[in-house]
Amino acid sequence: MGGVMIGAKMRILPIFLAILTGLVTTSSAQSEATAYKFAEFGPTSQAGVKAKMQGFLRELANKPDTQGYVINYGTPKAVAARRKQILQSVSFLKLDPSRVTYVDGPPKPGIKIVTVMWIVPPGATPPSP
Repeated sequence: MGGVMIGAKMRILPIFLAILTGLVTTSSAQSEATAYKFAEFGPTSQAGVKAKMQGFLRELANKPDTQGYVINYGTPKAVAARRKQILQSVSFLKLDPSRVTYVDGPPKPGIKIVTVMWIVPPGATPPSP
């Protein structure tokens, strides 16, 4: 009888180890933080920029441990104009400026201006242009 019990335990052990390994792999994959694109938009009015910023800031407010990144791609003149639009929206909305990092990206061929907004959780690699 003792041999039967040991045989049954030996068959269960690999199943138990497989389940345990799967749980460890799943939990470590879930703990890896990843930045995600919140929005991307091209030329728009001041009201359009303000609306995008409101949504972006609402997302940051709902996730207080995250950092926002705004990358503007375009000519230096277009990037400066877009940054001015964004900063006017941010000052109007009274956001803590330390929650958003602004990056000037390189021009993209054939595109005047493109803004990409990212949400970056703690431990995630920030986006780069």
